[in-house]
Amino acid sequence: MSSQARVLEPPDRVPARNGSIGAETPSAYCDQPSATSDPQDWAARQVREWLLLLLRFAVTCDPKDRSATLALADEIDARGLAWRPSAPSFFRRTSSDVCKAIAALDDPKSAAILKRHLARIDDPALRRAFRAAVNFDERIAASQRTPRNLWLGLPR
Repeated sequence: MSSQARVLEPPDRVPARNGSIGAETPSAYCDQPSATSDPQDWAARQVREWLLLLLRFAVTCDPKDRSATLALADEIDARGLAWRPSAPSFFRRTSSDVCKAIAALDDPKSAAILKRHLARIDDPALRRAFRAAVNFDERIAASQRTPRNLWLGLPR
């Protein structure tokens, strides 16, 4: 009996069934900061992924996309903490507010929430895509419209 220890390797270096090393594939460990990677780059990638998940929810309005957005927001908020915060922090609170604003078509407060979120997006292409996905220009026009007086012209 041999006493060889098995070493876990990243997926790109795992031997194929025939024993040869497979082609290089993206590492499954790229979403975790490593000792050699810059933590700011990792944080920037996480925030970009969060923005893309919000965009995906804006397009699909699928509860699974909302859950994925909130889960990533929790992960970003808990980064660097030994435990999860008891109260929602920035990303969780913002995700919840933006998702509610996307789903609420007639809520006058939703335009202000979406406008504030759009102002936070640095990437112009991502900002335009999100603006188009939530029909922002139409929401602003609808919220600025003065309500009609339905009683105007009727006898009292």
